[in-house]
Amino acid sequence: DVSAPILLWLQGGPGASSMFGLFIENGPFQITKHCKIECRKYSWTKSFSMLYIDQPVGTGFSFTDDDKGYAKNLNESTDNVYNALNQFFLMFNELSRNEFYVTGESYAGKFAPALAYKIQNDINSKINLKGIAVGNAFVDPISYLDLNSLLYEMSLIDKQQRRLFEAKEMEIKELIKQEQLSEAFKKYEILFRNSCNGKSLFFNFTGYNSYYSLIHQNEECGSERLSRFLNKCYVKKQLHVGNRTYKGDVKSNFQVVTSFMKDYFLSAKEMLSVVMDNYRVMLYSGNLDIIVAPVFNNRFLNNLRWKHRDEYLKAERKIWRFGKEENIVGYIKNVANFYEVIIRNSGHMVPLDKPEAAFEMIQKFVNNQL
Repeated sequence: DVSAPILLWLQGGPGASSMFGLFIENGPFQITKHCKIECRKYSWTKSFSMLYIDQPVGTGFSFTDDDKGYAKNLNESTDNVYNALNQFFLMFNELSRNEFYVTGESYAGKFAPALAYKIQNDINSKINLKGIAVGNAFVDPISYLDLNSLLYEMSLIDKQQRRLFEAKEMEIKELIKQEQLSEAFKKYEILFRNSCNGKSLFFNFTGYNSYYSLIHQNEECGSERLSRFLNKCYVKKQLHVGNRTYKGDVKSNFQVVTSFMKDYFLSAKEMLSVVMDNYRVMLYSGNLDIIVAPVFNNRFLNNLRWKHRDEYLKAERKIWRFGKEENIVGYIKNVANFYEVIIRNSGHMVPLDKPEAAFEMIQKFVNNQL
C-alpha cells in the first residue's frame, strides 16, 4: 500500500544497529538459529512501510573514514538522521504525504523525541510527523539509577549486596549532578557491563549475563547470529556494502560508545514533554525488563511536566485483553494523545518476546484504536 504510514525504526545503544529490529524483532524476515532466513508471521511491514536506519555513524554497516565524522552527542546524531530523512523524501517525494512515525527501543527514548522535536521546530519540514512510539524508553537516565531496590525486591541481591549496589548508584548520581559525565559513564560501565575482571558488579551479584529480562539469566537475543549472517561474504555482496564489517551492538562499537560518553546521562525529558504536547506518543514497556524497568519510567512520567499531567495522574489504568481466549496481554493508561502500555511476560525487547502483542499494539496505536 503506497499510502501506508511510514515507521522509522531506531535501535538503542547508542551503538546498536537497527538491523536488529529488522531481522530479530519486527521486519519481514527473521534469522533462525541456523542462520537461515524465513518469513516473520507478525512483521510490521504487513501494515506499514518500515524504514530502518543505522545510527549514530559507525553503527551497523554505516561508517566514516574520519574521526570527526562520529556524532559526539544527541544533537549531532539527530541532525544526521534528519538530513538522511530529507534525502529519503527528496528521492521518494510521492511518500512525503504519508503519515510518519518515529519508533524504536531503549536509547531511542532519547533519539525519537529529539528527532520529533527537530522536525517540529523546522518550519520548512515537509515530513508529515504524527507521533512517536518507543519501547522501554531510556529517556531520563538518572531515573533508572535505583536498580538496587528492584533487584532486592526481586530477591536477586541480598541486603548486604543492596547496600553496596546502592552506594555505587549514588556515586554515579552525584557525578551526574556535578556534570562529571564521563566519570559517571565509566562507573556505570563497571556496575552493569564490564569491570577489571571482565564481569560487571551486576553479574557478580546476580549471575545474570543479561539485564534485559528478569526471567532469562543468559539471554541470547539473536545479535550474535545476526552478526554471523550479515558478515557472510555472499550477504555483504547482496547488500552492496563492500568489505565493511557489520558492527551490530554496543560491544563491537567502541568508537560510537566512547563518542557518546558525555552525552549518555543527559536527559531528553524536556524534548519529550514538548512532543507529548503536540503529537501522539506511546511509551511501551515489557514488565520483566531490568535495565529500563517500567516502574522507573512510570515514576519519571509522574513527575514530567506537560499539558495533560494532572489528567494523567488521575487516569485509570485498564487491563488489555485480546485474542479468542481474551488473554491478558498487558495494561494501558491513556490520556489525550499519550499512551503508556505495559506488555506482560516480556523484557527489554517487546517485539522479540511478544511479537503478536507488539504488532497488535502498534497497529492499534497508529490507527487510533488503542
